Amino acid sequence: MNNPDLQQWLLAPDGIATRLRALRGNTRGTVIAEAAGMRTSKLSKLELAQQEPTADDIRAIVAAAGQPKRVADELVAKLAEKPQVRSSARVSRFGQAASQQRLNALLAKSSHVRLFDATYLPRPMQIPEYAAAVLEAAGRLRGITDSPTQAAAALAASSQYLYEPSRTFEIVIAEPALQWAVLPVAGMRIQLERVLDLARLPNVDLRVLPLRQPGIVPPPYGFGLVDGAGYTDGLEGLDDLADVRLAGHIEAMGRLAEASAAGKEASNLIREALRRLAA
Repeated sequence: MNNPDLQQWLLAPDGIATRLRALRGNTRGTVIAEAAGMRTSKLSKLELAQQEPTADDIRAIVAAAGQPKRVADELVAKLAEKPQVRSSARVSRFGQAASQQRLNALLAKSSHVRLFDATYLPRPMQIPEYAAAVLEAAGRLRGITDSPTQAAAALAASSQYLYEPSRTFEIVIAEPALQWAVLPVAGMRIQLERVLDLARLPNVDLRVLPLRQPGIVPPPYGFGLVDGAGYTDGLEGLDDLADVRLAGHIEAMGRLAEASAAGKEASNLIREALRRLAA
């Protein structure tokens, strides 16, 4: 889909894509897709807002999920209200929550996740206060003054996937991201201690790219590789990676991980950031 505004609208907490995914509950996507007369790949694209649904798509999915006709009527009516043009500020405010909802949907279906961030701690590792501070700062750059409550709550929910052993995470954090005083000292101490705790999980390979590592020029933004898909993570939300860009980021992740401190060395760099808080 080449319309980020529409994608954000579909993935809002009460958006059509979000509600279609919720309708099937714990029922496997293959079961719903077969009952709806569509390919599983199409159902996945509709649930992730990678394809705009038609009224027929909505009615087929609602019926396949065993939901009443009034639910389909409500969603079809909502589809008719889809946005055409939005102000920049409104898109950004709306997109904060939608972007996180989209990432959560990707993580829910993942088996192997690789994350890199040069500026902030990766989203699934952020405590709610840290997440809210980052989102609020991003909003101010776009002229947004309201609290990003929904987005911060959705972001905090992404941490649950780190605790599921069926998923493996490879996470590389640039050392400066450990040192930004995003929160007051007490809050940053809680945040960094949480990172240390998460590093002990058996399915999490956490690495830190040292500030003085020679020969490495990291991307000035975050990005993620989720199974066969990829995205960049910026102030405007998530931007899909494909083809040459995806291949380039896969190669970059390998170089960054190889150049980074792992295990006890990584933990020592996090502890050093903790010690600096008390200085």
